[in-house]
Parts: sequence; C-alpha cells; structure tokens
Amino acid sequence: MKVNRTKEGTMFEIVCGVLILVMWIVAFVLYKNSPDIVPTHFNAAGNVDATGDKITIIVMAIVGTFVTMFALLAAYKPDKAINIPFTVSNTAQYTKMIRMVRVIAVEIAILFIVVILMIGEKFNHVWLLYSIVGIVLLTTIVYCVKIYRLKDVEGPEA
Repeated sequence: MKVNRTKEGTMFEIVCGVLILVMWIVAFVLYKNSPDIVPTHFNAAGNVDATGDKITIIVMAIVGTFVTMFALLAAYKPDKAINIPFTVSNTAQYTKMIRMVRVIAVEIAILFIVVILMIGEKFNHVWLLYSIVGIVLLTTIVYCVKIYRLKDVEGPEA
C-alpha cells in the first residue's frame, strides 16, 4: 500500500523530532556531568544491579533515535514493516495501523528519555519506566483490537 504524507503524520514526526532533540540534550548534559561509571541496569525494585562506562548514555540516545525513526518510517511501508497477528485488507485498517505505529514512536521516544535519565542518575522512579512500557503494550493491544474490528469496513476510515 502506498502511504502519502498527511498533516497528522507530519505532526507526529514533528513531535518525535522534538522528543529526539530533548533526548540528545538530556544525554549530552548528563554525559558531561556524570561520573565515569554509571548505572546501566536496574532490578525490578529499581535498585542498580549493573554499572558501566558513561558512554552508555550516548549509546542509549543513539538506540532511542534509531528505534523512534524506524517506527516513523514503518508508517510509510506498513506492508513490509508492521506486523500484526491478522490480515489487513482495507484502507480503514491501514489508516489505524499507521496511526498506531506513530503513537508508539512517541511513546518510545519518551521511554528512552526516561531510561537516559535513570542511567544519568537524575531520576530513579522505576514505576514510571514500567508505566511507559505498559502504555506501549496497551497501545498495541487497543489498536490491534480496533484494527481487527475494521475488517469489514469499506471507505477511508471508521
């Protein structure tokens, strides 16, 4: 399916661009101000259980940028880049599937900002990390149900 540019898509891309910019600003500030050894892993209670070099902060920003950008780009190639557990057969389903991926891109950017803040020891609220992961999963489930329910709909979107 060919996906054209839309105002909605552009708005999601701008929001993600701003979040990526924030991610990099946070990463550079924390890298500059962090000790050489930073926490790199947290247990379920939020306690540090592994440490590593502070370059991990920059690596997380790189990974966060690529994952967010991949999600945004996937919206333009839904047949090849988006995998859901049933066949998508109409425009309404594709439209909803594309929106799902764009919403998840925003959530992923926010998730990586929180991870970078945790690595930089400026934020240790593991509940927020779990909440964001839960929101990403909930977004996926809710949108998959909505997409599935559109299987018999004709027209651009319901």
